[in-house]
Amino acid sequence: METQRTLEAVAIKDGKWWEISIPELDQVTAAKKLSEVQEYAESLATAILNVPEGSVTVNVTYGLPESSRECIACVLRYLIDRCNATES
Repeated sequence: METQRTLEAVAIKDGKWWEISIPELDQVTAAKKLSEVQEYAESLATAILNVPEGSVTVNVTYGLPESSRECIACVLRYLIDRCNATES
């Protein structure tokens, strides 16, 4: 009996596509729809590891694109500055 393997993946929206990365396998794939991300991640893992479908669990974490992270950081800095100004 084969042991169930668990991998971590990160999916980030890049334009019209979801880029799915599995760092442990050093592999990337892409899905057009959010609803396809989990399936594509599992399919990539089973293909690369050459194991039967269902023998790998892939935990997908959804990340923000760099531009969104920068925007959020900017808003947070603004809010902190406003709070600090109000306390003075």
